[in-house]
Amino acid sequence: MRSCRMAMLCLALVSVENGCISIHSQRPVEINVTDGESGKPLTNLPVTADYTGMMVLNIPRGVKGTTDENGRVVMRLTDFERGPIHLVAGNTGSSIDPRTVREGGTVENAPWKENDHDHKNIIMKLVPQKRTMAFMMFGIVD
Repeated sequence: MRSCRMAMLCLALVSVENGCISIHSQRPVEINVTDGESGKPLTNLPVTADYTGMMVLNIPRGVKGTTDENGRVVMRLTDFERGPIHLVAGNTGSSIDPRTVREGGTVENAPWKENDHDHKNIIMKLVPQKRTMAFMMFGIVD
């Protein structure tokens, strides 16, 4: 039994040392989505965050949400350091860095697909929220 535990510990240490395991945290982030030209909030717009990584065993799961009547959605984002974070609103998106998840910021989107003639200039303002007890225990966001 002891040798089994030792083997598991060695495997875990080798995985972390080689970069196979990522250490990251999650936090609720309010995302305000507006039209880049008029400044009006974009309502009922799907927003997704996806994570991509190579040689990482614990890539975070993507999250989805939809903006409310004020163009606002609160999502549980991960400050993933081992690959790009793709933030997409409607059919436009941008890659953001973990610092934007932790500290907030404004993201102007570019067309996610080439030759996308329906592309709108969308601005997403990210505002990290305080971690509540419900979030830390159960992952619940407002």
